[in-house]
Amino acid sequence: MLDDLHALVEFSQAGSIAGAAERLFRTPSAITRQLQRLEAELGAELLDRSVKPPRLNSLGSRVLEQARDLLQRTEALKSLTSSEAEPRGLLRIGLSHALVEGTLIEPIQALTEKYPNVRVRLSSELTPELINRLLAGELDVAAVLLPEGRTAPAPLLTNIIATDRMEIVQAATSNVDDDWKTLGRHPGCSIHPGAFFARASSIGWSVPVSPPRSRPKFTTCICSWSSFSPVMV
Repeated sequence: MLDDLHALVEFSQAGSIAGAAERLFRTPSAITRQLQRLEAELGAELLDRSVKPPRLNSLGSRVLEQARDLLQRTEALKSLTSSEAEPRGLLRIGLSHALVEGTLIEPIQALTEKYPNVRVRLSSELTPELINRLLAGELDVAAVLLPEGRTAPAPLLTNIIATDRMEIVQAATSNVDDDWKTLGRHPGCSIHPGAFFARASSIGWSVPVSPPRSRPKFTTCICSWSSFSPVMV
C-alpha cells in the first residue's frame, strides 16, 4: 500500500496522472492501476473522474493528508536503522535471452553472497518486453541488447555495460547459394543478399571473408550493392 500511497501523493503534486508517471519514472497506465488498487483496498473512490484531468475528491484530499504523514513516519523509521542495516529486500532483474548464460550470472551471485538478505528475481525476455516492464514498474533494473548509439526511452536511464563486435563470416568451403537460403530461414534475415547486407551496413557490421576459395569477389560485389565495404581477412 505504501507504494500506492506514494503514487497518490505524486499525483496530487503533479496535478495529473501523466505528471505523476514522469516523476516516478513509470507509465501513466501503471499510475492509473496503482490509484485504482488503492481505491479498491480502501473501498472508496478518491478521484473525481467527471472532470478532465481527474482530481482528488473531498475524501481523497483527507486520505492524502494521512498518506503524507504515514510516508514521513515510514522514512523516519528507515533513517533510524539505515546507517547500520545492510541492503535487504527483493531486487527484480531482467536479462535479455542472450545474456542469461554466463555474462552476468557471476556478478549477480557475488551480490547475493555479499548481501544475503537481498533476494534476486531474474526474468529472461526479449529487449522490447524488458523495456516495457521497466516502464510499468515491474522490474528494478534490466540488462538489454541495443544497437550502437541507441538508448532506452525516457525516463529510463541507460548505462553501457559492454559492447560486442558482430561479424558475418563466410566459410572458405561454403556453397554461397545454399548459405543465403539458410540465412533466409533465420528470423530477421532477408533471403536477398543485398537486403541482408544493407541491414548489416545500417548497424555497422563488418563482413570478414577468407580468400580466395570463399569467392571474396562475390561477397564484395554484394556489399557494394548495399554501399557497404567488407573487411577482408
